[in-house]
Amino acid sequence: MRGLKFSVILLSMGMVYASAQTQYTVDYALGDYYYPYVNQHENNKGCLTEFVTKVFKSQGVNLGEIKWLPWSVAMKSLAYGASPSVSFPWSYTKERAQKYLYSDALYTKSAYIWVLNDDKQSYIDFKSLQGAKVCVPQGYGAYGKLADMFTQKTATRITVLTMQDCFSQLKAKRVTAVYAGDDALENIAHIKDGVTLFTKAFVADQQTHYLIAAKDQTGSAKLISLFNNGLKAMKFNPDLYCNFDKQ
Repeated sequence: MRGLKFSVILLSMGMVYASAQTQYTVDYALGDYYYPYVNQHENNKGCLTEFVTKVFKSQGVNLGEIKWLPWSVAMKSLAYGASPSVSFPWSYTKERAQKYLYSDALYTKSAYIWVLNDDKQSYIDFKSLQGAKVCVPQGYGAYGKLADMFTQKTATRITVLTMQDCFSQLKAKRVTAVYAGDDALENIAHIKDGVTLFTKAFVADQQTHYLIAAKDQTGSAKLISLFNNGLKAMKFNPDLYCNFDKQ
């Protein structure tokens, strides 16, 4: 009987040890602000940060550390972290795909061309943006037709530090338009009379966003696989999860 009890104890210890061995942690490398998805000043660190943490936790992966960095640095840091790290949200490009693994899609949202309300009738499509100066914040990509216009120099990209700076430039009429999604609403709210000054002129494109990890980082493939498993049961709807429908 004693031998049986001892065997049971050893088996239990082995199971606990095996469980501890298979525990995963993940660090986040994030920009300091991308309303409302990522925000280091909120208790939940942004609605998307909260969601990603829940997905990982459903797969037994615990949050280690959040590293708050400039967005451009956050992406590059993934390859040099001492422990497995991910970053989000990022759009897909062929150049990025050479260095980073992508999760399944997190969400898709429209991006718009925003203009002064008084100019809305003058800007109804990309053709009307010929020769325009379009503001896109540092660290933000431009995609689709607008990216083509920048490449072909039929429109000029103006880069400033933040989204709010873009709308300040638009208010001062230093730029023709701003390229942004619904996340711009928070920035507009911080500009005097912003709600009445600015409006969406037209839909620029649909942007799909993903979680990414560096291909060269040990453990990245496993983290992406676990995250994708969690996404099968948990879906992210920004309109509901981030209260866009209440704005």
